[in-house]
Amino acid sequence: MENSVPLIPEPPPVRPLWQRYIAATLYLIVSFLLTQSIALVMAYTSTPPVNEKDGLPFSFLMNAIVVQMVGFLLPAPLLLKFTRASYFSFHRVRLREVFLSIGLVFASMTSFSLLYTALGIEPQQMGFLNGEDILRNKAAFVVITSVAVPAYEEWIFRGLLFGVLTTQVTKPSQIILAGLFCVTLFTLSHIEGKHSLSALPPIFTMALIFQYMTWRTQSLWPSVAAHAVQNLLSSAVFFAKFAEHTAK
Repeated sequence: MENSVPLIPEPPPVRPLWQRYIAATLYLIVSFLLTQSIALVMAYTSTPPVNEKDGLPFSFLMNAIVVQMVGFLLPAPLLLKFTRASYFSFHRVRLREVFLSIGLVFASMTSFSLLYTALGIEPQQMGFLNGEDILRNKAAFVVITSVAVPAYEEWIFRGLLFGVLTTQVTKPSQIILAGLFCVTLFTLSHIEGKHSLSALPPIFTMALIFQYMTWRTQSLWPSVAAHAVQNLLSSAVFFAKFAEHTAK
């Protein structure tokens, strides 16, 4: 009698694309509500920041980023389980792809810098922070904004959401729609108030680059590296601006 080999059950199919869009939207709503709930609890139980009229201290930024990371990462497994989709991860890529991504972002930053200088526009991203307190915590600020933030933001918007919406998708129009969906959400997530609206066009453009490089390489390394460089250069400008303001 021949030995019978047990059959391995096939994994369930990926959810239809329209269901994945609904699931992604619900994931964002749940993440936002969770983030706000955690922030309210922390605000209720902590001491109000001092000198708030001069901008919020570095500790506020640090706590806000930790809250965002928790709020967006906790529901992520539920999204993957429901959609049965995959996600983009940190696969190895050629170094030239990383340099290409960084080069495209640098070219974008340079172009917008020249354009805004000509138009007399000065973006006020992170204008709610206390510059003097940030200068006292330079090293921690750089680590958080240039390491932690690019890693988790790219995994959420390019790795998770873009991955879920492009799993087993082959039509270029559907891939482009998924990319624009993620780019738009990423850009909207950086609205801090009226003072930050002028920073949205450069953010949208750089998000397009991150999206393109993720699809091109099927890896998050190029977008994370370019995002880190962008934040590092922005931090340098931020430091110079407030150092000059303090000197006056």
